[in-house]
Amino acid sequence: MKRAMSLVNIIFLTTNLWWSGEQKIGYMGVTGEVLARELLRVMDDWHIREKVISISVDNTSSNDNCIARLKVDFSNRRNLALEGQLFHVRCCAYILNILVQDGLDVIKPCVDNIRNGVRYLLNSKTRCKAFKKIVDELGLEGRLQGLDTKTRWNSTWLNNLRH
Repeated sequence: MKRAMSLVNIIFLTTNLWWSGEQKIGYMGVTGEVLARELLRVMDDWHIREKVISISVDNTSSNDNCIARLKVDFSNRRNLALEGQLFHVRCCAYILNILVQDGLDVIKPCVDNIRNGVRYLLNSKTRCKAFKKIVDELGLEGRLQGLDTKTRWNSTWLNNLRH
C-alpha cells in the first residue's frame, strides 16, 4: 500500500474516530493536539504529508482543534490551495445524520408508538404467530427488526429497550 501511495500526487484524507455507545464501553478522550500529532506521525510514516491537500472529519470540537493545528503546520510547510479554505472539509454524511436525527426527534411520539407496538407483539408467541399469519395472507414481506444503529435510521430495537 505504501508503494501505491508513493505513486499518487494528491491525497484527500478522511479520518474518523469510532465510539461504542451502545456497548457502554468507556474510552479515554483524546484532545485535538494529540490527534493532530498522531495524524502527522502517520502521514510522515506513510510519506504522504506533502501530498495531502484536504482532510474530511466529523463535526466534533476535538476534530476542529485537530484540523486547526494541522492547518497551521501545513501552512508553515507550504502554501495551501485557496489559502487553506478547503483544507478542512466537514463530513457530509455526518451532517446529514444530524439533520435526520433532528427530524426523527420531531416524529418521536409516532416512532415510540410503533416501538411499543413491536414490543407488545414480540412479548407473545401467540401474537407473533397471528402477525405472521396476517403477513402471509396479505402476501407481504416480513422480517425481524435488527438492532438500533444511530446512523441507520430505520432501526428501532435498542431504542425500544431504552424506554
